[in-house]
Amino acid sequence: MQYFTVFPIHGQSNLQPHNFLGHSLSPDLPDVDDAGFRNKSGVSATILGIGDSHTYGHGVDPEDSWPAKLSSRIKKPVYNFGVGGYNVLHYGVILARFIPADTTDIILALYMANDFSFGGSYEYCAANRGRAAIVSQFGIELPRCDIRKPRKNMWQTLKEKVAIVSVTSYVSQRYLSGFISKKMKSNKIEKKDGTITIDGVPMNLEHVDRYNSSTDLTNKMIAERVDFFLTLLKKFKELNPTINLKILLIPSKELILTSAEEKCPRTEPSGISLNEISLKSYLKEQLEKNGFQVEDAFHSTLEKYCNGSNRSRDNFYPDFDSHPRAAGYEAYAEAAYRLYSGS
Repeated sequence: MQYFTVFPIHGQSNLQPHNFLGHSLSPDLPDVDDAGFRNKSGVSATILGIGDSHTYGHGVDPEDSWPAKLSSRIKKPVYNFGVGGYNVLHYGVILARFIPADTTDIILALYMANDFSFGGSYEYCAANRGRAAIVSQFGIELPRCDIRKPRKNMWQTLKEKVAIVSVTSYVSQRYLSGFISKKMKSNKIEKKDGTITIDGVPMNLEHVDRYNSSTDLTNKMIAERVDFFLTLLKKFKELNPTINLKILLIPSKELILTSAEEKCPRTEPSGISLNEISLKSYLKEQLEKNGFQVEDAFHSTLEKYCNGSNRSRDNFYPDFDSHPRAAGYEAYAEAAYRLYSGS
């Protein structure tokens, strides 16, 4: 297993420490460059995509990530600055420290569901040097984030050190859980044992509640981080007037599925309240007021979801995973293309 796989094969163990960002991808992975990002080695691009795992392309091949698909459309290289776990603090570090001098276009993909809600671990707060770079470059106050050194539990250590544990855990998470959950599927709204089934897709109720909390503008912590993000973009634009910085809004799985209940109905609406809608409206209003171009990937994602068969809808999102499969990233790329081309 160690010989035939990229070992270990779990998310945290495929990261490496980064002096400014806290973490980046391990160059030991076959599709990661020396800088720790998901690009072919030696690629040079004036167009950048910045984001989290939805920009990295979690769960799909490198060519299926939205920066790669956008690159294929415009016939120009697009550098992928996406890493799982990144949030508005990491975007600030990248904008402050890692933008090449010849950059012409930046598409920052904001995953509203959790980019403003991050824990206090070292990875999620970025490194002290990176946070200092934001203050030095843009002169803005940082949102609160209690930095703690990461601690590995016994299970995480076993997954990183023992091949059979690593592979068994990965297979059970990625395949067996999906196989088992398919037996739970129905087109009825069901709330049982902490799970809600929306449009035939089971989701954890605690997960849904966490997303609602993460997008709640009445929460002072969330509001503080939203204000930081808006100020960050405004300062960057003032300092870099020749760079076209545009914002791509990435919808959550919960928003797509609850909207699909009414747009392409197979079930009765679940009545789940998503603060993401209010947050999105506020962000678009504020960004456009400050002269930024904004494209909402919600429309293309929902259309691609609804235009598929029942079977393709069932497979659009893996069960109990917020990332789409390739069709979802294609929808993101369509929105990114509209944003880039100005159409």
